[in-house]
Amino acid sequence: MVLFQQLEQLLKFIVANGRISGYASELENIKAKQVARINNQTMGQLVGQYIESANPDNGENSSEPEEITEAYISFNFRIDSDSVFYETKKEGLARLVSERNELVHHLLPRFDTSSAKSCKELGKKLDDQSEMIRKEILETKAIANALHEVRKELAIFLNSDEGKKQFELSFL
Repeated sequence: MVLFQQLEQLLKFIVANGRISGYASELENIKAKQVARINNQTMGQLVGQYIESANPDNGENSSEPEEITEAYISFNFRIDSDSVFYETKKEGLARLVSERNELVHHLLPRFDTSSAKSCKELGKKLDDQSEMIRKEILETKAIANALHEVRKELAIFLNSDEGKKQFELSFL
């Protein structure tokens, strides 16, 4: 369960921080609402949103308003992939969600605590499951770290003299 929760926390970070857009004066409020909404989602919902960031057929349009009255910022972190990667990742994550739900909701009715054989079978299944989850956690952690670094570099640039200059020039 701890491994599933680690993966879920990484997914929440990526989904909550991978995309934001709005007027500069509203970004803090938009971000807070986005985090609150994402914190109440199931792992299945998070996986669905996360995997769409790698969908090569996802032709997302800009959410920029036609008339800009103040500084408008839009940030979208995407995973560049082909359809094979996308489908493989989608199936793998769906399998993990299914296994997580099975573990949380259906383990006890099928598990015989008085049987050594049942305990050994469960131990083997959990060990195998642990390997899959740990692999996914490592991959997802690398993506979360990349997202964190990109956001940090963007903030540094926007707060630099050059960033401020470019921002002002964009209004001219």
